[in-house]
Amino acid sequence: MTKLTNFRAQTLLVFLTVLCCLMLELILSKIASFHLGQSYSYIAIPITFLGLALGSFHAHLNRRIIENFDVPRYTLLFIVVTALSLAAMFSVFLYLFPVYSESRANALSLFYLCKTLVFIATTIVPFYFAGRILAVTYFINRENIGKIYSADLWGASTACFVTPLLFHFFDLPDVLFVVVVCLSVLGLIFRPMTRVRRLAVAALLVLLCFGFRFFMVHAEENFDVSGFEPDPEVHVTQLAHRWNEFSRVALTATERNGRVDYAVKHDNARSNVHVWRYIPANVRPSDELSTMNAPFIIGRKARTMMVMFAGCGAEMIRLNELAGGRSDITGVELNPLVRDLVLQSDVLEDYRIPEFLSLPNIHLVIQEGRHFLAEGEDKFDLIYMGSDAATGERLTVYSRKYLDSVEAYVLYLKRLEENGVFVIYHKNALGRIPMLRAAYESLGGRDFGKRVIIVRSPDRGNTEMFFSWSEFTPKEVDDIVSRCKPGKYRVRYAPGYRGSNPGIAALVNDPVGDSKILTDDKPYFEGLALEKYSLNPEEGKQNFLGWVRITTFLIITLVSLLLIVGISVPRRTRLPASVLFFLLATGLSYMLCEIALMAKLELFLQVPLLSMAVVLSVFLLAGGVGSRLSQRYRHRLDMRVVPVVAAFLVFGSIFLVDAMNVHLIGLPTPVKLVLAALAVFPVGICLGLFYPFAVTSLVKHDLGDVVPITYGVSTLASVIGANYAITFMVEVGFNSLLKQAAVVYLGLTVFVALSIAFSKLKLLRA
Repeated sequence: MTKLTNFRAQTLLVFLTVLCCLMLELILSKIASFHLGQSYSYIAIPITFLGLALGSFHAHLNRRIIENFDVPRYTLLFIVVTALSLAAMFSVFLYLFPVYSESRANALSLFYLCKTLVFIATTIVPFYFAGRILAVTYFINRENIGKIYSADLWGASTACFVTPLLFHFFDLPDVLFVVVVCLSVLGLIFRPMTRVRRLAVAALLVLLCFGFRFFMVHAEENFDVSGFEPDPEVHVTQLAHRWNEFSRVALTATERNGRVDYAVKHDNARSNVHVWRYIPANVRPSDELSTMNAPFIIGRKARTMMVMFAGCGAEMIRLNELAGGRSDITGVELNPLVRDLVLQSDVLEDYRIPEFLSLPNIHLVIQEGRHFLAEGEDKFDLIYMGSDAATGERLTVYSRKYLDSVEAYVLYLKRLEENGVFVIYHKNALGRIPMLRAAYESLGGRDFGKRVIIVRSPDRGNTEMFFSWSEFTPKEVDDIVSRCKPGKYRVRYAPGYRGSNPGIAALVNDPVGDSKILTDDKPYFEGLALEKYSLNPEEGKQNFLGWVRITTFLIITLVSLLLIVGISVPRRTRLPASVLFFLLATGLSYMLCEIALMAKLELFLQVPLLSMAVVLSVFLLAGGVGSRLSQRYRHRLDMRVVPVVAAFLVFGSIFLVDAMNVHLIGLPTPVKLVLAALAVFPVGICLGLFYPFAVTSLVKHDLGDVVPITYGVSTLASVIGANYAITFMVEVGFNSLLKQAAVVYLGLTVFVALSIAFSKLKLLRA
């Protein structure tokens, strides 16, 4: 048996263990987006917390784990199990489970269920071993819990900062390689051996790490992506791919009826970018109505154009042809891999896309769309938004959802020339009417219905909406109507047009309820449809993905509560009721604050990489500072005051971040990074005080034996809080989550005061 007696070594053990755990969690969330679907990516959070909690519970129930705590053996188990778990998951997915398009989730519910269970079973074990290490180390250092817990938070902070940066520069196999190397370092540091033996073991570990990377590269290259297309007669080939901080991006060739089409697909084909051929001097004006030539048909000038969600320039190529190469066209694309995979492909050499993008009148800008709209002042004759990508992001890791809120449409309209045309081409263009109208009226506009034309497209039933600051004239409406051919385009609404659909006309002209308007606080089109929920998704007639999210939340919450109840039954393992409630309340509200603040500041920073790497890491870093302060000032800490301060800071952060998003969003990025850190840091410090205080209170009253279970309870509370926040923010919005957290802290103030007044043990007294 080898025990650590050096406090610094124990601190390093906690730091490295948590660093590896959080890196693995963030990686798994991205892997889940590809293999299970973007709506399942959040499952990495409960897997992590449940695994850590189970390890903590086991250490608490089986005292021999604590008594025989052998650091080299435990770290070795953590290393081996992590590598084997990842290899097992990738092997099963490689040979048994093809990657299907997320659009087929409803038809393949049993398949996704089985694949999800495999994902959980193969990934939860490493976190269990990590939970044992952390719980035992906390127990050993219960007298210095503030210092040791700060190492936990700082390890998590480092992981949140490093992992997105790694994905920015390296592919998934390389990022996994870094994790395995970190685990190997963890094993080498805490295994006593001679210098020669250490070098030999290090060399062996290097070989094993490279072997692991080789297998991961092989798996990545050979995943079956034929499920991207539902038709078995259509053959899909992956030509190139790479991961980055946004998604897994793949260039594919789709062979259909002897014709090959190329596209760039995000993750499991949840978003597709077309690749079109550029033919120099090709001018294709047409009298027939189409998505892009409507402004040309009615005679509106289009000297300057902007394309949002530009991809690798497909729509820009078509607009350039319609304009005869005489217009200045700017495209905005968030993910640089979409452009880079196309430009680097030898197969697409005759598509001449590099030549097109090098034209003096063509500008493909790699930038977050909201940032582009906010920082510039140039106006455009034509703004084309032709992708449904903004609605596909249901979680907090992408900022594209902020391009469909009222605030975003205000920016669009500010960049539109008086006589220009704003083209919205979506499957759900009708759903954009409330936001566009609210934005227009907020800028002082009237008679919205005279400035809108809505057309039904033959392309997969999509709808197109044309908006202009200047009213559409009867002649322009006639020009649009006359170009519609049977079986192709059909005008659904136009000012003065007798054939307008009555329902759409009412949607355009009648007052709009607030529930239909998306804002930066609640930028989600697809809600949970709670009123339709049933355990049987067919009976509830609910969207399958919404059903999955609610059902997953219920199952995880139930399992967490059962574990807490189970651990509370035996008297020897039972936490005092006051401490149990304290840990549950603080763990729940901590996750509400963390997730909501990260989502709100994602808009301010406007780059998902910065949102994850800066906001979350600063939040955890501040929590570590708070934990250290609780250790130093534990005799002066009055827990009747701290929750009130937390409630004030959390509630105040709503107004602070909202003001930053409204008034400071156009500042340079370095300045915004500093402001975001300053906004998060006080909240993080305050929230870092709670857990060490609870442990210190137990130790003070000779209840140190139950310290291992405190980590498990706090972790399970975080499971419930994280899943609640991620699931229900779609319905309630980010500010509501922060308000709920503030209410919990106020309630905790009352509870602590009553506990101190009436508890015989005075467990929560400072």
